[in-house]
Amino acid sequence: MHKKQVIGAAIGASVLFSVIMPGMAAWAPSKTQQEILSARASATIGGITKPVMTVVGGGEVPEGYPVTASGNLILSLVTDPLILVTPLSQTQLGNQGVGEGLAYGDKAGLETESGLTYAANAKTNLVYQTIVNAQNTTEFLSKFPGNVKRDVEELIARNIQAEREELEREKADAEANGDEKTVASVEKQLAALEEPSRTSVNSYSPLAVFDVSASSALLEQMGEGDTVDLTLELNGVNQDSDLIALHFMGDPEDCDATLDLVNSDFAHAVVDFDVEVLEVAVEEKAATFTLSSFSPVVLMTRVESNAEKAPNQTEKPVHEESQGTDKGSWMAWTIGGAVGAGILVTAVMAGKKKTSEKK
Repeated sequence: MHKKQVIGAAIGASVLFSVIMPGMAAWAPSKTQQEILSARASATIGGITKPVMTVVGGGEVPEGYPVTASGNLILSLVTDPLILVTPLSQTQLGNQGVGEGLAYGDKAGLETESGLTYAANAKTNLVYQTIVNAQNTTEFLSKFPGNVKRDVEELIARNIQAEREELEREKADAEANGDEKTVASVEKQLAALEEPSRTSVNSYSPLAVFDVSASSALLEQMGEGDTVDLTLELNGVNQDSDLIALHFMGDPEDCDATLDLVNSDFAHAVVDFDVEVLEVAVEEKAATFTLSSFSPVVLMTRVESNAEKAPNQTEKPVHEESQGTDKGSWMAWTIGGAVGAGILVTAVMAGKKKTSEKK
């Protein structure tokens, strides 16, 4: 095989590898398995804002509150205003073995070890399984009624515009002070805002899946227009993170049947949730968003492209305390490498065959 043919084959493999990898790199469902470290909330009711007791499923429960055999708070028995945040790990475990053989309607209201009902767990689990079966953010969002992708794109655009205005103010101040170094730095940041990776929904990946529920005492106090600000502490978040919250509202008629459809015929599955797209404020290891009702939530985070990273910066895992390695990313690199290597080997073998035919 001629040298040019070898180089051509290698380039071809490299190009295909680069085409495959960008589409696979951002979407990492395994990261949703991480736990929520802590939570705090404040409710604004009738224009007055007050703290609300907040408990994380799988964590410590205040003394005197009712708990399941495994120590989780039983929300239905709580008589105080309270928010319960239940991570995916608890909702999945909670429904295992509950109501086996019963129709969904007969087991939906059964209490489980998570401290929630079977139906509350099932809704969170259904959202997660939809994430797992999707290939990217666009496909995930397309499974729900309405134009959720458009709503996400509009929020991304608003966030970018707010950042642009802040940078332009910073640039104007620097120019007024003759600070050329800062001006140059800000101009680079402004240019980065125009990169496709900043505007594409497919640059966003799921970070955490969990249920947010309120006690009946808190629900009775809240009226129309009242809200709860919820702050979660979790790994993988800092003051530079770009986060979006997706709030899955409504009550699918049969979560079990929908889950079966998601797993057996994903292309035609429709998951009957109304999806509310929420702004998220960030700080070190903390994300804050506002709810007016309570049900499953997914936090989505923008994954930086290679072009956005510093020359010597390498992508790090979410955190040493995260729930294991990202198998999705590992598989993506393995598959991409195998495909690229296969193309190269095929090209080399074809070249050898042509050479032998000429002899």
